[in-house]
Amino acid sequence: MDGDTKHLIYRIALPEECSRIREALETFFYPEALLNVSYTDQQTAAPAEEEVQHTLSLVQQGMAAIAIDTNDHNQQIVGVSIARCVKPDTCDDLLQEAASLLGHGKRVEQLKLQAHLERLANVCGRFRVRRSYHVFVLAVDPTRRRNAIGQKLLEFQLARAKTLGYQVHPTSCL
Repeated sequence: MDGDTKHLIYRIALPEECSRIREALETFFYPEALLNVSYTDQQTAAPAEEEVQHTLSLVQQGMAAIAIDTNDHNQQIVGVSIARCVKPDTCDDLLQEAASLLGHGKRVEQLKLQAHLERLANVCGRFRVRRSYHVFVLAVDPTRRRNAIGQKLLEFQLARAKTLGYQVHPTSCL
């Protein structure tokens, strides 16, 4: 635990940082992500490549925020949060994507579960909005936890959601 967070900056991730974000996610998100480690038909806890590519596509869209240690000469990423836009038809889109992948692999099962959760949550219907800003990745380097980095990343994302005109912003890190 570092304790001193004055040297951390929080900002929107740049598209050219995808490889660094992938490395951070593979180091301290996917090994603990419930949807990833609970999949029973696979020997390894490695994420499905399709899942990684989908997550990184959201970085390209400006939906990721990162915490960077400016004291580190490599400007190490110590925290990542990623959001997506959820609309009333997101459930159908997820099921359609699952059907297009053919089979019953890890990514297909994850998409089906996410679709089921979106249908149950019904955030857009419940709050009568056209879209919501859904933070679904919130990860902090284990050696840097207990310093409110995750809290600050989430606050950063919520502020960003407001500036983008979102009225509702649920969070669920599976």
